Amino acid sequence: MTEEWEIPPELKGPTHNHLRNLLIQIMIDGLVGNDVLEQIGELIAAQARFNRWVAVEGKRTLGTGELLARSTLGSESARGIHAAWAAFYPVREHLEAEGHEERYRELLDALRSSVERFVSACG
Repeated sequence: MTEEWEIPPELKGPTHNHLRNLLIQIMIDGLVGNDVLEQIGELIAAQARFNRWVAVEGKRTLGTGELLARSTLGSESARGIHAAWAAFYPVREHLEAEGHEERYRELLDALRSSVERFVSACG
């Protein structure tokens, strides 16, 4: 996802991290399963490990261009997860709604993919 993404206003708070704000919104909605909550926890941990790695190792071992390229991970993750969440949100209360299971799976996949990207970006 290389084109510019306008961060939705609802993701600009309560923290300065729009990915974390999105994850907070999903968690407090209350209509997602433990598998989604687990992936949110994994993603928060993976992002924290990535940020720690950048601060300690990345700045020492990577060039400015590579650091800059990796700095978009949070925004790219938020964009993909937000798209999946926006698709799931209208049907989340209706288990029998057409597309419910598929959209739920897409949300879960977006979270898992983001975890993998943060993990692989460390080193």
